[in-house]
Amino acid sequence: MLTDVLGELADLFLEENPNMLPEVEEAVVQNDAKALEYAADTLKGFVGNFGAKDACEAALVLEETARAGSLSGAKTALVALEKAIQ
Repeated sequence: MLTDVLGELADLFLEENPNMLPEVEEAVVQNDAKALEYAADTLKGFVGNFGAKDACEAALVLEETARAGSLSGAKTALVALEKAIQ
C-alpha cells in the first residue's frame, strides 16, 4: 500500500516536472558537465526521497562523473538511470 502511494507521488511529481530526466539527457548529449552535475543532483535528491535506490545510485554516478569533468561513461550511466526510473 505504501509502495503504491509512493509510486503515485513519484508519477505525479514527474508529470508536474517533466523536464527533470530530459535535462539530464540533454546535458549528456551536449557534453555539458556543469549542467549534468546540477541536473543529476536534482534528480538524485528527488528519487532518493522515494527510496528508489537504483535510480538514486545511477544519478549519483552521473553526478560524480560530471564533477570529475570526464563524461566518457555518462551515456552508459544514463541508460542505467533511465532503466531504473521506468
